[in-house]
Amino acid sequence: MKKFLEKTAEYLFTTWQEDVQDLCIVLPNRRGGLFLKRFLSRATGKNLWSPAVFSVEDFLLEISGLRLIDTTEQLFELYEVHREIEKEKAQTFEEFLSWGSQLLHDFTEIDSYLVDAKALFSYLTEAKAIALWNPDGKPLTDFEKNYLRFYNSLYEYYSLYTKKLLSRRTAYPGLMFREVAENIEKSESMLPWKKIIIAGMNAMTKSEERIFDVLVKSGKAEFLWDADRYYVKQDHQEAGDFLRKWLDKWSKPEFRWMEDHFSSGKKSISITGVPDNVGQVKLCGQILSGMMKNNIPAGEIAVILPDEQLLIPLLNSLPPETGELNVTMGLPLRNTPLYTLLDLVFQLHLNVPRFQRPGNPAGYLFYFRDILKILQHPYIVRLAGELMQGNFFALDDLVRSIRHNSRIFYDEDEIFNTQTGLFTNNFDFLRNIFLPWKSLEDIHVCLKKLIEDLREGLMILVKDDKEQARSGNPVDLEYLYSFSLIIQQMESLTFRFHSFSDTNTYYKMFLQISQSTTLPFYGEPLKGIQVMGMLETRTLDFENIILLSVNEGILPAGKTNNSFIPMDIRSSFGLPTYLHNNTIYAYHFYRLLQRASNIHLLYNSVGDDFGGGEKSRLISQLMHEFPLVNKEIVIEHTVLSTPPPATESSRIFEVKKEGDVRVRMEERAVRGLSPTSLNLYRQCPMKFYFHEIAGIAKPEDIQDTIDARVMGQVVHEVFKNIYVPLKDKLLTVESLKSRSGEIETLTAEAFKNMAKGVDTSFGRNHLLAKVTKFLVRSYLKSEIERIESGEEIKVGFLEETFFRFMKIPFHDGQIEIRLKGTVDRIDSYPDTWRILDYKTGKVETKELAVKAWEDLENNTDLDKSFQLLFYAYLFYAKIYDTGTVMESGIIGLKNLKEGVKLVTIPGPEKRNTSLDNAAMKEFGKLLEEMLTEIFDVSKPFTQVADPGICGKCDYINLCSR
Repeated sequence: MKKFLEKTAEYLFTTWQEDVQDLCIVLPNRRGGLFLKRFLSRATGKNLWSPAVFSVEDFLLEISGLRLIDTTEQLFELYEVHREIEKEKAQTFEEFLSWGSQLLHDFTEIDSYLVDAKALFSYLTEAKAIALWNPDGKPLTDFEKNYLRFYNSLYEYYSLYTKKLLSRRTAYPGLMFREVAENIEKSESMLPWKKIIIAGMNAMTKSEERIFDVLVKSGKAEFLWDADRYYVKQDHQEAGDFLRKWLDKWSKPEFRWMEDHFSSGKKSISITGVPDNVGQVKLCGQILSGMMKNNIPAGEIAVILPDEQLLIPLLNSLPPETGELNVTMGLPLRNTPLYTLLDLVFQLHLNVPRFQRPGNPAGYLFYFRDILKILQHPYIVRLAGELMQGNFFALDDLVRSIRHNSRIFYDEDEIFNTQTGLFTNNFDFLRNIFLPWKSLEDIHVCLKKLIEDLREGLMILVKDDKEQARSGNPVDLEYLYSFSLIIQQMESLTFRFHSFSDTNTYYKMFLQISQSTTLPFYGEPLKGIQVMGMLETRTLDFENIILLSVNEGILPAGKTNNSFIPMDIRSSFGLPTYLHNNTIYAYHFYRLLQRASNIHLLYNSVGDDFGGGEKSRLISQLMHEFPLVNKEIVIEHTVLSTPPPATESSRIFEVKKEGDVRVRMEERAVRGLSPTSLNLYRQCPMKFYFHEIAGIAKPEDIQDTIDARVMGQVVHEVFKNIYVPLKDKLLTVESLKSRSGEIETLTAEAFKNMAKGVDTSFGRNHLLAKVTKFLVRSYLKSEIERIESGEEIKVGFLEETFFRFMKIPFHDGQIEIRLKGTVDRIDSYPDTWRILDYKTGKVETKELAVKAWEDLENNTDLDKSFQLLFYAYLFYAKIYDTGTVMESGIIGLKNLKEGVKLVTIPGPEKRNTSLDNAAMKEFGKLLEEMLTEIFDVSKPFTQVADPGICGKCDYINLCSR
C-alpha cells in the first residue's frame, strides 16, 4: 500500500518530469516535506534540483513580504496600544497580562477568517449592553460602565494595533493571512513557480480558502487530497465535513485522491484501557519491545502522543531494544529541571519583600526554605559532585547547618561566610544567585550569569593527552540555550518598551514565555521509531501505530473557549468553535488509521477529581461501525485492572528479638521507658521498635510558624516559671495576681527559648503568641476563682521526674526496667494528691473513661488515660504508706469552664476517680504483662493487626504497609 506522500512524489515526477524543480509544494506542516523529498528522490532515480517545499504558514510568509513577530513581542506592542488608548487610566503591565493574550488570540482568528472586525466588535458591544440593561431604569454602576467601555474600545485596539504593525511591515500570523488573502489577485501572477501543488489539506481558514481559490481558478495551483470514502461519502461522519465542502468546490477536473482503505484490506486494532498515564507508557514500551522481537522495521512504527506531558515518562519507559528514536514533538520548557531551578531563584527573591516585617524592613533577607530548595536542586547537587570533588561535603555541611540552626532568615554574607568552604573550588557561581535584585538589570545579570555558569559547569573537562573537552548532557545544554534566548528576549523587550520595572511582573512575563515555549528535538527524521504529536502526523503514514491518551477531553479536546467572543457570536460571524476543532481531530484520527494495518489505541481508564477515565467517542464509533464496513478489520478491546492488593499474609513484617536487637532492648531498659514510649507499643509494636529500639526518629524540621507542639511547650514553660516561687505554699489570691503581672515577660522568654528564630512580633505568630498569653491568664483567673470559693491548694511538685523499677523475665534470666515520667504538676489538698497534666488541645471525657482495665492494653483512644495512670503509678511509690488519696487528670486550657477532667477507673461507683492501692495494683499488673510481652525474646515485634490505623504513621513505608 502506497503512502500518501509516496503517491504524491510519483505523481509529481510523472506529470512534470525534469520540470519538477520549478514546482512549489505546500503541505499542512513542515514535517511532511522531509518525507516528500525522500520519496521524490526515489521516484526520480537520479539527481535533480528539489522543488520548493513549504508548510502553509511558511508559504504565505514567503509571498507576503511581512515579518512575523512572536507572541511576546505582540503582547508588548499591544500594551503600548493600551497605554495610548487609556492614557492615565492604563493598567499596569501585570494586570494587562491577564487579558492581553486572550485579545491577541481573538485578533488572530478574526483576521484568519476574514471577519469584519468593526461589525463584530460593534455587535459584541451591543450584546454586552443588552446583558447589562436594567428594566427598572436603574443607572449602571461604575464597574458596569467600565465594562461596557472596554468592549466598546475593542475595535479601536484592533485598528490601532494592526496599523502600527503593518506600518513596520510586521504582522502576527492572522494578520499576515488576511494581508495575503486581500492582495492575492495582484500578486499571484508574480509568483515564481510554474505550478503550486497544495497537498494533504483538510481544514482551512477563510483566508487560506480565498488564497487557494484564486490560485486554483487562475490555473496556478491544484490540490492533492488525502481522503477515504468511508468518512467522506457518509454525511454523518464529522471527519469528512471539510473534505465534502472542498469536493463540491474544487472537484474539477479531478478530485485526487479518494481511496478505500477502510472498506478493503486487513487491519488489526487493539484497544486497551490502562489505569493511569504511567500505565499507558509502560504498556507502550512492552508493545514496542514485542514489535522489535518480531523484526518490524523501526521506520514503520509511530508512537503518537496527543498529551505532550507523556513525552518524558515515555522516553524513560522505552526498552533498550527500541534503538534509535526520532522525536518530532517539542518538550515544553515548563517540564524541564532547569525551569524549576530558575523558578526557585525567582521565588527566593520574590519572597524577600513578602516576608519583611511591615513598616520595619530588616534588610535583604532570604527565607531558609528557599535557600535549601536551591542548594538541594539536582543541578546544584550534581555540579557540586563534579566540580568540588573531595570538598563536596561542604554543600552537605551548609545544608545541615541551615537545617539545625533554627534560623528563619539569612542575609547574603551569612550564607557566604568563609567558614562554609562552599563557594570555593570552582563552585563560587552560586553567590550570583544570592545577590540582591534592586532593578531589572540585576535580574538580567543574575539569570544570564547563572545560565553561563551552568553551561561551563556542564561542559565537564576531561584532561587527557590531547587536552580534549567533552561536553555534558546535550539535552541539558539545549535547556540552557533555550532559556538563554528567553532571557535575552526579555532583556531586549524591557529595554525597548519600558513597560514595567518590578520583579513580580517580570516573573509573570517569564512564566508566560517559558510555559508557552517548547524545546524542539532534532534528530535523523527518516530513521528510527517516530515519536510525535497528533498534528505532526498530517500527511504521514505508518504501518504500525501506537496512539496514547485516546480519552474524551484529549482526543478530541474539551469545550474550551479562551475568547472574549461568546459562542453564539462566533458562530454567527463564521469563527471556529469547539465543533470545528472536533471535526479537525476526527479527520486526523481516521487519516492516521486509514493506511495502518497494526494499530494500538491506549486510553486512561482511571478517572480523577478533574475527570478522565472515559475513552474517546472516536473509539466507540469505530468499534460500532468498522465491523459493518469491513469484516477483515479485527478489533480487540481490553481493560487492564490495577494489581490486586497484597494479602495480609504477603505483608507480614516482623523483627526478631535477637542479636543486636536484644542488646538494644537491654540498653533501652536501662535508659528507661516513659508513658509516651509505651503508648507507641499500645498503638503498634513495630512502631515501638522503630522509634524506641532502632532509634529511627522522624527528622525535625525548622519551624517558621508556631504549631501546636511549640505552643504546648511554651505554655508548660510559662506555668512552671509562674508557680516555682509559689511551690510548697498555700496559693492565695494576692500571690497569683502578683505572678499574673509576669505573664508578658515569661511568655516572650519562653517563645525565645522554645521557638528559636520565630518572630512573634507580627503576622500569624503574633496572633498565636497572644492566644498563648490569653490561655495562661484565663487559667490563673480560674485558679483565683477556685481559691475565692474556699479551696486550699498547695503546689507540691512542678515538672518533676519520677522513677520506678520493675523486674521481669528476659532471655535466660531477669531484666530490671526503669519506668520514668515527668509530671507537669502535682497539687496537695488537705486529704488528696492531684496529678495534673496541661493540654492546650481539645480533651473529650470519653478519652479519660476507663470502663475495664483490659481496655488499656491496646485501645488507642485511651492514650491519655494510660499516661495519667502511669504518672499515678510512679508517684504512688512515693506516698503509698501515707494513706493519702490520689487523683489524676487534665487541665484543658481550651475548656476551663469544665474544670479539671479526672481519669475514671472501673469500680462500684459510676465515676470512680480515686486511685487507691487496689487501683494501682491492677494497673501495675497490666503494666507488668505489657513489659513481659515487650521483652519476651520468643515473640518478635510485629505490625498492628488493624492496617486502618497505619495511614498517618511515620514508618508506613518501612514496614511495607
